[in-house]
Amino acid sequence: MTKDDVICMASKAGLTIGTNMSGIALVGSPAEIGIAHITLDEMHHFADIVVAAEREACAKWFDSEEDRPFYGRHVAAAIRTRGQHGD
Repeated sequence: MTKDDVICMASKAGLTIGTNMSGIALVGSPAEIGIAHITLDEMHHFADIVVAAEREACAKWFDSEEDRPFYGRHVAAAIRTRGQHGD
């Protein structure tokens, strides 16, 4: 997962992305000048998006190559199903 991927997911979660004067990326909405703030609900939503992206990346890996074990597609389906149930 790249820095750009994480920033894109943060945007999907509704977080504000900016850069401070030192060039450090900040995620959240400023509660006070110079402080990045993320509510607990925003953090949970962001974490859910990251987990879903990682789960899909794992499933795609099992789906992607012919040299995966014969059960690879079954594993990919199980990973995706688990994600649908919120596990």
